[in-house]
Amino acid sequence: MAPPHHPKEALVLHALSPESPLPEEVRVHLLSCRSCAEAAKDFASAASLLLRTEAPAAAPDRVLLALREVMRGPRRLERFGGQVAAFLDIDAAAARTLLAGADTSEDWPAPTGPRAADALATLCRIQPGSGLEDHLHEAPEDTLVLEGGFRDSAGHELWPGEALTMPAGSHHALTALPGVPCLCLVLARLP
Repeated sequence: MAPPHHPKEALVLHALSPESPLPEEVRVHLLSCRSCAEAAKDFASAASLLLRTEAPAAAPDRVLLALREVMRGPRRLERFGGQVAAFLDIDAAAARTLLAGADTSEDWPAPTGPRAADALATLCRIQPGSGLEDHLHEAPEDTLVLEGGFRDSAGHELWPGEALTMPAGSHHALTALPGVPCLCLVLARLP
């Protein structure tokens, strides 16, 4: 004897369109199959949650203003404090100072700690659409993107918080992506 057909697909469709009537054979089946009757209730409950059309509540103006300030203002880079400290092997206070002054010049040297003593660290800004021509890395070079992003000829695309290590002997060209300038830390090891 073949097992009975459980009309789960029909129950789901009915839950999503409750105004359409169930076929007669499905209604009859629900009278004799407790598991399908329970499933029909569960589907209807889940569908009612999915089908709600409530408009999202608008954020208060003071919240939007505070959020815009954090996203655009001098504190926008604070979220990278721990990552910058680890990247440059410096303490948290030095990382905060570096990030707080990120808007004061185009390119400038950055401090490094003992594990990065054999490297030159630079905070650099690349305008959208600009970049660097193909260049060879004689020693390893690490890049940490803080704002904006770039795409390189080796197929990498980096966005804020992402890092890339180019090994010694590698080469690439790169271009800053559209939008805000690409602000990144570059840690170039000495050959």
